[in-house]
Amino acid sequence: YIWNNDKLTSVQGLNSLEYIGSDFLVFYNDALTDFIGLDSLITIHRELAVVDNAVSSLKGLGSLENVEYLTITDSYNLLSLTGLENITRLSRLKLQLNVNLGNLEGLKNLEHVDNFVQIIEN
Repeated sequence: YIWNNDKLTSVQGLNSLEYIGSDFLVFYNDALTDFIGLDSLITIHRELAVVDNAVSSLKGLGSLENVEYLTITDSYNLLSLTGLENITRLSRLKLQLNVNLGNLEGLKNLEHVDNFVQIIEN
C-alpha cells in the first residue's frame, strides 16, 4: 500500500521492483502526481487501485503487463491512461469519477476483460 501520504511526491527508489504478489493500492496521496520510479514493474498479481490521488499521469507504469483488476477512481487530475499500453488482459476494469480523463487511448491494446467493465462519470 501507498496510503495517505500528504507529502509523498515520488515513488523513485522503487526502480528495481518488478513483481507485487498481491494488491498494489495507492490511496489518498495528495502530492503524488505520477508513477515514475516504477519503470521496472511488470506484474501485480491482483489489483492495481489508484484512488483519490493528485495523479495527473500514469507515466512510470509503461512496463506493466500483468494485472488482474484495474481500478482508477476519484483521480480528478488524471488526463489520460497513457502508461498502460502493455496491458492486454484484465479480469475487471473500473474507471469512475476521473472528471478530467479525456480518452481511453492508454488501453488501446486491451483485448480481453474476463468479468466486467465499468466506466462511470468520467
